[in-house]
Amino acid sequence: MNLEFQSLLDGLERAIQDLQPSVVYIPHSGDLHQDHRAVAHGANISLRALAAPFVRRILAYEVPSGTEQTFPGTAPAFVPNVYVTVDKWVEHKIKAMDAYARESRPFPHPRSEKMLRAKLATHG
Repeated sequence: MNLEFQSLLDGLERAIQDLQPSVVYIPHSGDLHQDHRAVAHGANISLRALAAPFVRRILAYEVPSGTEQTFPGTAPAFVPNVYVTVDKWVEHKIKAMDAYARESRPFPHPRSEKMLRAKLATHG
């Protein structure tokens, strides 16, 4: 195991023990972005039932232009089965994405404001 991944595990395990959440949201393991995949993998290790018995639910989320753009058959498909109403947070999400000017792209890119709003309307 490399030192960077071990450092990720140490940080995740420390945060999980300190916070003791009952629900944890992690990136989908089939995400195209290597950092998102690493966090998903590290979270799966850190959230084993014996390591975190207080965690009752682990939910994976979709990252626009990271989860849906993986080539078919190269990673597990994201198949949502839990939807959460986020109406009151949409404007906060749009403002948060504005802070990542490097990550935003013009429509029809998945991280454009118009596509983010469409995704939030359909998937929460």
